[in-house]
Amino acid sequence: MPAAALPLSVLIACLTLFSACEKNPFSSPAPQKPSNETPREVKKPDAPRTGPLPMASTTEPGSVGTLFDKAADCPNRYKCEALDDLYKMIEGPRGREVVTAAFDLIAGGKIREQDRQGKFACQVIREWLLFLKNGNALDAQTGTWCMAQIRRALKTGDAGFTGSLQLLALNAGLEGAIDWVEEDVTGPGRTTGKACAAGRFLSGYLKDFDHARRWLKNAGENGLAAAICSLHHFDHDFFDVERDELPLLRKAAGVPKLAGEIAWPLLDHVEIHRQDERFRAIAGMLRTHPDEQIRKQAALLSTPEK
Repeated sequence: MPAAALPLSVLIACLTLFSACEKNPFSSPAPQKPSNETPREVKKPDAPRTGPLPMASTTEPGSVGTLFDKAADCPNRYKCEALDDLYKMIEGPRGREVVTAAFDLIAGGKIREQDRQGKFACQVIREWLLFLKNGNALDAQTGTWCMAQIRRALKTGDAGFTGSLQLLALNAGLEGAIDWVEEDVTGPGRTTGKACAAGRFLSGYLKDFDHARRWLKNAGENGLAAAICSLHHFDHDFFDVERDELPLLRKAAGVPKLAGEIAWPLLDHVEIHRQDERFRAIAGMLRTHPDEQIRKQAALLSTPEK
């Protein structure tokens, strides 16, 4: 039986419905052919930052000199960003640049050792040398360079830096540091006070009494001052009381009009050993000293402690 023909209106309606289903987003997707490509990872959005934003580095290339100025203006040196930047830089590739700037500050002659810039300059140099020494990177060439920088800085800088830089060189074990400090004992034009300070500095770094013997033999009053001043800090394992210490003290105490720069360190040393009659006898040798205060102290120390 032949099928009845569909009315034209019904046919149009069916075609319209079929077209709508193809465009419907909720209809099932057509199956896709499998692919060998790795699906691209979809990047998730960053989580919102909850902490403070990281601080930008304040150390710009070429700004080393200004960091010392900023450090000097810090109200609290223990919370000083500029000083922290300098300390970080000395452990990096610009370490020598920072240290050179510190020496330049001293050599400029515009700052003193007790100024904040002066203290910071010495601290930066000391920390750099310590960093190198602890890392076994303080070689002879670097030590020679540093000694040359120290001498350059002191040639035009404040003389007050001398003691700090001498101790710095001795602590770092720089080649030639002991000979350099010893120049204040044996060099021409040195004062008795400088010789005494040099003896005191060197006493902690010498491993025998040979230097003191040479001072006594060749450096006159300055040698005597350095030797006396070295006793107070010298390791007693490196010299003998009967052979070295007592003869030295007797020699100094027997000098007529002994300089106060020598007499006072001598009496200070005797006071430590006041319970020993041999040392009290040496104090008694100064009871006729021209200086009244020295005579009084000598009289006190020449008697047993009560």
